[in-house]
Amino acid sequence: MLLKLTNLTTLYLGGNQFSGSILGSIANASRLVRVDFSNNNFTGHIPSMGNLPSIQVLNLEINELVSGGERGMDFITSLANSTQLQVFSMATNRLTGRLPLSIGNLSRQLSLLVMGENHLEGNLPGEISNLVGLTMLSVEYNSFTGIIPPSIGTLPNLQNLYFHRNQFSGKIPESFRNLTELYEMGLKSNLLTGTIPPSLENYQHLQILDLSVNMLSGTIPREIFSIPSFGKLLNLSWNRLNGSLPEEIGNLKMIQAIDVSNNPLTGDILVSIGDCSSLLYLNLSRNSFQGPIPKSLSELNGIEYIDLAKNNLTGEILASLERLQFLQLLDLSENQLQGNIPTGRIFNNATAVSLDGNPQLCGGLLNEIKIATRNFSQENLIGEGSFGTVYKGTFSNGTVAAIKVFKMEQHKAFKSFLAECEALRNIRHRNLIRVISVCSNSDFKALVLHFMPNGSLEQWLHERNKRLCIKERLEIVQDVASAIEYLHHDCESPVMHCDLKPSSVFLNESMCAHVADFRLAQILVNAANKGSVSSTLGLKGSIGYIPPEYGIGEGVSTKGDVYSFGILMLEIFTKKKPTDEMFTGEMDL
Repeated sequence: MLLKLTNLTTLYLGGNQFSGSILGSIANASRLVRVDFSNNNFTGHIPSMGNLPSIQVLNLEINELVSGGERGMDFITSLANSTQLQVFSMATNRLTGRLPLSIGNLSRQLSLLVMGENHLEGNLPGEISNLVGLTMLSVEYNSFTGIIPPSIGTLPNLQNLYFHRNQFSGKIPESFRNLTELYEMGLKSNLLTGTIPPSLENYQHLQILDLSVNMLSGTIPREIFSIPSFGKLLNLSWNRLNGSLPEEIGNLKMIQAIDVSNNPLTGDILVSIGDCSSLLYLNLSRNSFQGPIPKSLSELNGIEYIDLAKNNLTGEILASLERLQFLQLLDLSENQLQGNIPTGRIFNNATAVSLDGNPQLCGGLLNEIKIATRNFSQENLIGEGSFGTVYKGTFSNGTVAAIKVFKMEQHKAFKSFLAECEALRNIRHRNLIRVISVCSNSDFKALVLHFMPNGSLEQWLHERNKRLCIKERLEIVQDVASAIEYLHHDCESPVMHCDLKPSSVFLNESMCAHVADFRLAQILVNAANKGSVSSTLGLKGSIGYIPPEYGIGEGVSTKGDVYSFGILMLEIFTKKKPTDEMFTGEMDL
């Protein structure tokens, strides 16, 4: 068809689902000015374009075009006669191999050269610097290696430079000082070394500077912050930059995002950062910043994201941060903050604030618990008793825990909490539930316990869909006996559980039994003093499991736990509760 359309000047086929090869006969339409084949499914090689002297726009992006073989890049060489070419895009295809040196023979009027998202490799030809009309050079998401050609710095009109996601090495060329029209420079995710050139101050029109994920070292040059129009992004993260932030950072009145995370930067977070009045995103995490959080952060009225995690910050969290009405995420985790946690606005949203890893912070663990349990959601509820509710929680470090939250409105719940804390404070045994942490403030008490994925022994004995073989029952009996022996004979002061029953025994992933629920536990103060105990709660054991002598007012003793253990063992092997109707008359326990 194109053989006959010799007067055709514009051919737009973009945004369809055309497939197959681009026909070589396109060159017969020698008067073509604009060609757009983008956003299709074209495959095969790009044909020679040697007979298109008037072509100004050639857009081949977002297809499946390839360039394998010795002559796979000949189409670039063939465009040398297209002296009016202004826009050439072959981005987002499957082009491979090295760019030919003949790329430097393209039109001097070429403004946009777009080759990103292919599989191009080797050195970037320095001959590209012949294309003095370039305003955009885009080679991102390829596999180019070697140094960035210094000759690129001689392109007088260059505004957009996209070299990110390649394997360029060496230093940022000194010749880049000449790119005074630069608007955006993206060198992210390469292997660049050396320092950041102070001559970047020459970029008086700069809006975006992304040097992240390289191996740049040295200090951040203060000259960067002398560009008054710098308005969008400064990203220096994931490098090896040291020293402190320059005081001049406050000069960036128009900047919207600053990211210097994952560097070994030191010193205080500067008060002057509060002068960055247009800031929406601030990431200073994973450095070694110290000192307090500056009050000036509260003056960033439009800020949406603040990440100061994993530094050495001290002092209190500013209550004035509550005023930031657009703040959506605040990460202050893993610092050395202390004092009270503010309660207004964002601090009421457990998923928006991260404070874990600040052990001296009042309420810090509570916030972690809220996040871990999705604010105590019903779907995380795994059990409930008279004094507490148990939730499954997953913490930010991946730890899965059972979180027992005490019902403080219940009479004696506070004493129950104290009893468990006292009993569990110094005991360590493989068959006792392990306490990970304790959370306690004026109106909230919780124990963070090791999670038992196989639930309670009560479930395994009395739910229809669960079965225990004889071997498993014997092993559970041995585990419980081992725990009770430890409590009675190996603790500094003997501990009596006082409420041993199947619902107080939990099973881990290996079906190893762990004794839990120490809310009624009693600690024998002086074994030689007629068995006197320090009583934290009135005796409340469970009917059927407490020994008869407790019912006539005799004091608790280790023998009472032994009786309860016997009842428990009977239930394990008979699957009958001690309150079952079979245990009446002559069978009365």
